[in-house]
Amino acid sequence: MSVRTVVACVLSVMVLFSRAGAAPTIEERIAKLDERATVLHKKVNDLESNVAGITSSVEEIYGTTEKLTASADKASKRVKAMEDSIAELNALIHKLELKQDALIGGLDRELVSVNRALSDISDYDEAGNRILAVRNTMQSKKGREQLSDVVHESLKRKGMLRIHNKMPYDQRIQVNGGDYDVRAGQTLVINDVPLGTLTTELVGWEAPRNWTIAPPTYEQTIMIEPARAPRVAPPRVVYVDPPNFIDDWAR
Repeated sequence: MSVRTVVACVLSVMVLFSRAGAAPTIEERIAKLDERATVLHKKVNDLESNVAGITSSVEEIYGTTEKLTASADKASKRVKAMEDSIAELNALIHKLELKQDALIGGLDRELVSVNRALSDISDYDEAGNRILAVRNTMQSKKGREQLSDVVHESLKRKGMLRIHNKMPYDQRIQVNGGDYDVRAGQTLVINDVPLGTLTTELVGWEAPRNWTIAPPTYEQTIMIEPARAPRVAPPRVVYVDPPNFIDDWAR
């Protein structure tokens, strides 16, 4: 609202008052008009200032609303992405559950088959422990062949021969046709001797003699010592000087 408009309104009011009573002087009218114009001008300025503040607040509100709208859009997109990810995870979990069920079913069937086979080839001892049902295995030709192979493979094929020379001089002895020198007072150890019967001969002094290397020790010990030496581990044969085999059991 302009100042001219305000002044015109005031003059119109003054005319009405002049018709109702004594007319004021022109100076009084002008002074009152200036005073009222000043007041009205101040009110107009205050109104304009308030309108400017309100306009600024509205603009801030619009800006804040736009930011909130943008944030809401981003949040909505994130929520949608999370929902899609959750849906994919649920689908994957469902597939894994199906595979798990299939595996468990297969394992259950395999376990039943294994238990059935285990019942066919095993039995329980008096303590309730499972043991191999050897008799059931021996009823079939293939089972006998496999059991025989396992037994032979589990047994050692070679053993060890110890020769103790307690004589004051070296001795030569043959073992399965091979010559070995045993130093005086020393022990000769021959490994990888085939299991079963082995033949030794005290060269030039004694005829060949047979010995046995077998389970459970897979070992054999021979001593070459004087005739009066004490027997350590029966039964054994002792070489004497002059070399003669003496059977300790005959003493």
